[in-house]
Amino acid sequence: MKIMSQTLLALVAALMFSSAYAECIIPETIPVPDGATVTEEEMLAGQERVKQYVANLDAYRNCIEAEEAAIGKEQTDEQRATYNQMYDASVDAEESIAAQFNAEVQAYKKNSANRN
Repeated sequence: MKIMSQTLLALVAALMFSSAYAECIIPETIPVPDGATVTEEEMLAGQERVKQYVANLDAYRNCIEAEEAAIGKEQTDEQRATYNQMYDASVDAEESIAAQFNAEVQAYKKNSANRN
């Protein structure tokens, strides 16, 4: 839960900074299925949502890198710090969603084993 709170704060900060500089918009976080209660079909659908979210975060990072490249040598220290913060927040979001999903996969497997 602490990781999720930290990630949420980082995402909020990135959104605030991104509106000042970027055309790039960080994707909204997605819900992760509850592994203890979902069906296999729901878990697989959740996996697809996570994969798409990760792809969207990758596209966001590519956008940030393109904007930085377009500014080039004229980039200020403040802009550089802001872009780094935006980039890092997206990496944190990706790591957080992966950890959450992996935990739910483990809960799903445990729950499935108990049903059999």
